Amino acid sequence: MAYLNSYSAPVPLETCDWHANTPLEAYDQNFAFALPPSGILETEGVRLEPLVPSLHAPRLFQLFTACPGGMAYLPYGPFPTYTSFLTFLEGRRQRSNCLIFTVYDLGLEFDPEDQVNEGDRLRPERIAGIVGLITTPEFRMAELGPLHLADQFHRTHVLTHSVWLLLDWMFSSPFAPPSSSAPPSSGSSSASSIPSLPAPTRGLGLRRAQWGAEHTNLASVQGALRIGFSNESPFITWDRPLRHESKSGRLELPWFVEQDPRWREWEEENVGWGRHSALLGMGWDDWHSASSSAGAENEHDDGRDGQEKRRGGHREKVWAMVQRGVVRRRADTVSGLLS
Repeated sequence: MAYLNSYSAPVPLETCDWHANTPLEAYDQNFAFALPPSGILETEGVRLEPLVPSLHAPRLFQLFTACPGGMAYLPYGPFPTYTSFLTFLEGRRQRSNCLIFTVYDLGLEFDPEDQVNEGDRLRPERIAGIVGLITTPEFRMAELGPLHLADQFHRTHVLTHSVWLLLDWMFSSPFAPPSSSAPPSSGSSSASSIPSLPAPTRGLGLRRAQWGAEHTNLASVQGALRIGFSNESPFITWDRPLRHESKSGRLELPWFVEQDPRWREWEEENVGWGRHSALLGMGWDDWHSASSSAGAENEHDDGRDGQEKRRGGHREKVWAMVQRGVVRRRADTVSGLLS
């Protein structure tokens, strides 16, 4: 008896200038969840706008190609041509579980004569990079990714503010917030102790956020821990493929593949090399619950070991980080920004 299997592999995406001239109103984001209203994902320091290639891709490609080393730990890039970058963006758009945002740095200051009227907040020179989500709707979870800022925007407020906006949108109710959304008191500080803590807006209602990094990329891992993620698995073997030989942490194909030319040449060389990863996670209760009074500074020294490791209060904690201020810089003093 023969078993039936009629699956056929999808046709590879053609490399071309996808949506290079498609206007915002005609560009379908193709996202499995409701999009945020325009302007809702904004702090004093950054604004997130769903990526539209005709508006954002030229500037992003310019920034990323100027600093290709910034992609050393990422599973995508560098992009040799503008067409290859547009094709990457289209590949993400066609996956309805993905959404990419363009990040605008609102801390940049321009000379009065260089202002561009009301559109100044979204001028191309403010574009700092991209952040996004890779969701698994049936599991009510999402991985933060891609997360990539141009070198000029590292060690500023931009990443912290962007991650705050993503997490708060992810973990907020998809319905209108109740009149009071403060968590129950834990005998310690709560959201009500910070008057400026914003009320949650309509969000995605997800239960879990993930942060992945190449396992030796300590800057990324430490950044996630600082935000409040728990290092649930510091070493996941052969987590994902890498297509470019310049990647840090790149793993060569193992000997048993190298010794089988059919196996190697038929598929594995097209898939690429590999990498080991670290996986960090955060739950919706971690985000919204009141913080614990004891040992909060050591809450993420290791992975969770039972409910006693769960401390919550991360919404309040990250908002306090956002409130520490915005790095104000004159745009003409930032290398390569106006050239």
